[in-house]
Amino acid sequence: MYNSLKCVISSDVDQDNYGDLFGTVCGLGDGSQCDGIAANATTGNYGAYSMCNSTEQIAFVLNQYYQAQSGSNQASACDFDGSATTKATQAPGATCSSLLQMAGSAGTNSVSVQPSVTGAGAASTETGGSGSGSGSDSDSDSSSSGSSGSMTAVPSVEFGILPVAFMATVAVVSGFGMLLL
Repeated sequence: MYNSLKCVISSDVDQDNYGDLFGTVCGLGDGSQCDGIAANATTGNYGAYSMCNSTEQIAFVLNQYYQAQSGSNQASACDFDGSATTKATQAPGATCSSLLQMAGSAGTNSVSVQPSVTGAGAASTETGGSGSGSGSDSDSDSSSSGSSGSMTAVPSVEFGILPVAFMATVAVVSGFGMLLL
C-alpha cells in the first residue's frame, strides 16, 4: 500500500511528532481521510489499514488529503510545513493490487481474504479455526461484517511444577549465598 502512495511522511519527521500531524490532517475538512485507519473496538468498526504501522497510516492519511485536493491546491497539499513530501509511485503486484481494490480507495471496505505468506519467515497455520465479526455505527448508515482468515499458530512455552520448583530453589539458595558473603 505504501509504495502506491504519492504523498507520504518525510523521512526526517520523528515518530514522536506523528500524533500532532494525525490531529492536524484528520481535523481538516470532514475528517473522512482518516476513515481508512480508524479502529473503534466499541463499535467493531475498523478501517482496512488500521493494522498498519504508524508510518504507513500517516502516509495513507496524508495521501488521502492530497488526492482530495484539486488544481493549484493539490500542489501545496503535500507539505504540512515540510512534514510531508511527494514521491514516485510504484504499481503494486497482482496479489497486493487485488487486496487494495477490495479495501477501496478510502480504505473503508472489508478485505475478505488474507495474503499468502511464503518463505523462511512464514508462520504455520492451523486448519479448522474460524471466527466472524460484524459491527455498525449508530451515528451513520454504514455497517460492515466479515469473517477472519485462518488462525496462525503461536508458539508457547509450558512449564510443569518440577522446573518451577527447581528454579525457585536455585533462587533461594543463591539469595542465602549472597547474604553469607
